Amino acid sequence: MIPIQIDISDTVEESVLGKEETDSLRMYILDRVMSEFKDKWLDGIATNLHSTRKEYQKGIFQEQIDDFNVVVGLTPRLSPLALMIEDGASTFDIKTGLENSAKKKIGKNGQWYITVPFRLATAGTLGEAESFAGVMPKPIDKLAKALGPGESIKLDNIPKELQGLGKNNTSGYDHKFNIFEGLQRVEAGSATEKHGEYVGFRRVSANSDPASWIHPGLEARDLMGKAIEGIDVGDIVDKAINEFLENR
Repeated sequence: MIPIQIDISDTVEESVLGKEETDSLRMYILDRVMSEFKDKWLDGIATNLHSTRKEYQKGIFQEQIDDFNVVVGLTPRLSPLALMIEDGASTFDIKTGLENSAKKKIGKNGQWYITVPFRLATAGTLGEAESFAGVMPKPIDKLAKALGPGESIKLDNIPKELQGLGKNNTSGYDHKFNIFEGLQRVEAGSATEKHGEYVGFRRVSANSDPASWIHPGLEARDLMGKAIEGIDVGDIVDKAINEFLENR
């Protein structure tokens, strides 16, 4: 939350406004400033965020304190990711969050585990939907589209140059599986309109390596701050005052 304070005392004095008109002017200015700010903020969200856009939007809230005070900001109540995107976040362990998930299960050994699905977008798309983990390279796209019901991509079928297991560059952990191995085609959509989606799965448990799900952190996007910088509050206020006085 970034405070914006507006002083219209000079206008009230020069234009000899009574209390009722003064209150109306304050509300009119507040509405104009908030409208300009939110438009700029939403434009910034649409332009700068892709896979995390919906999670960020979950954190947006607006609270009307009284007729002349409105609070607009981000809350972690529905998604802690919103503030992490806005303010940035240092390295963190995704496994900790998964352990606290309501979707985790307890195995026969008494240890927790959870299966994490990830969707890959087809080659040539931006993969901006909330649940897309990335975009398939063209050779993987070709393999995926040839899959039949119940089939999955086998490591031996993956081109040699894409068979690498990869590494977590933050923790140095060497992955045990190729990200494309086991990828399946599943039917999605409505009862009347179906389409194929490409999904892989990874099992995480209490026994997973402590370094296996380390996130590198997030760079602060400061979308609220940039939205404030992108509007001229003084100009908006001046125009609002002129419009109000012209229609007295």
